[in-house]
Amino acid sequence: EMDVSSVLLKLGINDTKVERKAAEYVRMSRVKLPNLLQGEPARMVACVELACKVNGVDFPKAAGMKRSGVQPPIYVKTLSALEKELKVRIAPTMKELALQFGTVRILETLSQSFKRFQVEFMSTLSDVQRARVDMKDPIYTAAVFFLVSKRHKLAVDQKQLLARMNLGAQEFKKVCDIVENVSPSICKLSKAKRKAHEEEKKRKRGEVEVGGDGAESLSEDEGVERRTKESKRDGQREEKDEAKRIVSSMLQLPSRN
Repeated sequence: EMDVSSVLLKLGINDTKVERKAAEYVRMSRVKLPNLLQGEPARMVACVELACKVNGVDFPKAAGMKRSGVQPPIYVKTLSALEKELKVRIAPTMKELALQFGTVRILETLSQSFKRFQVEFMSTLSDVQRARVDMKDPIYTAAVFFLVSKRHKLAVDQKQLLARMNLGAQEFKKVCDIVENVSPSICKLSKAKRKAHEEEKKRKRGEVEVGGDGAESLSEDEGVERRTKESKRDGQREEKDEAKRIVSSMLQLPSRN
């Protein structure tokens, strides 16, 4: 039986990260799927293809299928079984998602929204958290794609999206919460969340209005302006604090791949 290095050599792939990841997938797959039946001969090549995908390295599909030793339909079925069992998450591009879910007309908006979220999100994190967050993780792409599409009233089947990207519903919801808190301008908040935000802002305004003894008296217009600015500042601070709380919770989740 060929080993991973032999498969890589025959396919003309020279990448140490791919080699390490493929070897890891082979070991894990033998534990989780000890018998692939007709697809057993394709295990090694399929693991190499998955390793290439997660590392962004081109995989010679035709040559790979030929080297797998099985018919194309069996190879595709084996690859899919391994991807699912190993919980391999491969991030499609916004363009690929837009084509699949019929949202091509807002493709530019989707791309720009993701870039904006990435900048705003990273600015809320500490240096330690930044080092642990991988923005290439498909869950961030999925969350921005779903929320921006929803804002533009384009129906995206959430279950289908999660299945397409091999994501869990609970973790997906956490990341959607992050996007809504960090970049509320790119996604339309639900009525309940908008109401909660407004109530919190009113509460903050009430605290400002009470003031302390000896505070300088302001004209009505100046008071309104001041309250508006302070309310906006408080709202932004609350959104960042909430984002940090959610991120801290997320970073405690097991690492993927």
